[in-house]
Parts: sequence; C-alpha cells; structure tokens
Amino acid sequence: MSENEKLQKAVDLAIASGYQLKKDAFEFLTTAAVTADPTEIMNKALQKIESLKEKPLFIGRDTLEELLEEEPKIAEEITPTPQTVKMVEGKRKFQPFAKEVESHQNN
Repeated sequence: MSENEKLQKAVDLAIASGYQLKKDAFEFLTTAAVTADPTEIMNKALQKIESLKEKPLFIGRDTLEELLEEEPKIAEEITPTPQTVKMVEGKRKFQPFAKEVESHQNN
C-alpha cells in the first residue's frame, strides 16, 4: 500500500469515527506516512479521544503529538531522518471553468 493510500485510509477512519482533521494534523500524518503507518497513529488517537470526557470535533496536531509522548515507539518511527524528508513543489496551470462553457448570448 502506498503512502497516499495509507494516508487516505487514516483520514477515512477519522471521518468515519465522526471527527475532522485540522490542517496541521493532516500535515503531521503526511510526514508520518513516510516512516510510520498513519492508520495505526489514527487508531491510537481515536482510542485516546474516546476515553476523554469531552470529545473534540476536530483532531489537531497537538492531539497526535501528545499521543507520541505516550507512545515513544511511534515517535521514534515518525522522527524524520534527512533521507526521509521529501520536498514537493510544482505549479498547476490555472484553467478557469468558464473557459470550458460555451456562451449563450443573443446577438
């Protein structure tokens, strides 16, 4: 299973459990997917959240990082080494939708 598929599975798991991910949590999982299983991280995070008295609507990076403090094995897997850090850059060509639609003006 590719990193993207694992990441998608982790996000789907959070949504199916009734939570949404904050942007910083998603970025954290994206980084983690390089060296660890984001689904495992999400499962542990959901278990932790379920034990809370007041459950949040959103899962943030802080929740995931707190989990790592409790689970040193996961933190060890996620800590990026210089070989595991990837930079992705690129630009998409902007294609406005309106250019694809014919004009229906009466002349």
